[in-house]
Amino acid sequence: MDTPLLTRAEVVERIERFNACLAREHELKKKLVTMKIRGDFQRVREMMSEHDALIAEISRIQLEEMVPIIVELDRFTKAGLAVLEAYNRDKS
Repeated sequence: MDTPLLTRAEVVERIERFNACLAREHELKKKLVTMKIRGDFQRVREMMSEHDALIAEISRIQLEEMVPIIVELDRFTKAGLAVLEAYNRDKS
């Protein structure tokens, strides 16, 4: 699969998007660990549902937003490395 080389601005944009995802993930995890699941049965059920929703959102951010950015930057890095290796091989 050909991966076009990214511009500096595109790399910066991907990193900024990743950092925004990381901040959102941290925010959700902080909320998750500070949850107090207690009270009457109905309240506990509501809090457990909120807990599950937070876990699902954290997973979604990781799998649907963060991983694709990492994969794209990994491909970019490998493509750039291949270009450098070919250049060095041709110079020898």
